[in-house]
Formats: sequence, structure tokens, C-alpha cells
Amino acid sequence: MSISNPVSPLTSTLGISPTGEATTGVPQVMVMKLPCVATGVGSVRDYVKHGETDLIAKASIEDEDSKLLSLLEDEEDRKTMGERAKAWVQENCDMKRNMEKIASIIKS
Repeated sequence: MSISNPVSPLTSTLGISPTGEATTGVPQVMVMKLPCVATGVGSVRDYVKHGETDLIAKASIEDEDSKLLSLLEDEEDRKTMGERAKAWVQENCDMKRNMEKIASIIKS
């Protein structure tokens, strides 16, 4: 079984990730300092913090395109979101830290 790379060559070149509804690669992309543009369905909102770490688009091509374009045109905003995205993943998606939190809850 092979594991697909969530970051395409196009994503690496552009410095953003159009993830749509796929949540599988969202944390992997975020930790690489690449802000995502995702639709707000399923568990996407658990990861994507609109306007802070990434952008949430309505489920329309026009809105997704608009959000992608805004990130492409604003390098400073794109880099700031990327930094925040990485920090958020490191703080909230660490397996050891999450297991310690669960153990603490179980013990209480």
C-alpha cells in the first residue's frame, strides 16, 4: 500500500493548497506552512481556522477560486497564515500530547 503525497508539485510552487473537502491531508499541508482553501464540511472546521490559519470557501467554484486568488495575490497574508497553520498543528495535532490529555480525562 502506498501513501499519497498531499502536496502536489503545483501546491509546492504556489505556496497554497486547494484541499476542497478532503481532510486527510489538511494537517500535513498546514505543518508545511501552506495555507489551505477548504470547504467547511465534515471535520475541516476542526483544523481550518478561517482567516487565521487558512480560508474556508463556500462549496462553489467561484468562491474557492476567489479565496485561492486572494492568497496568491497577498504574499504577506499567505506567509502569516502558513506560519499560524504550522503552529496550530504543532500545538493541537501532537499524538503524545493528545494521548496525555485523554489519559488525564480518563483519570479524572
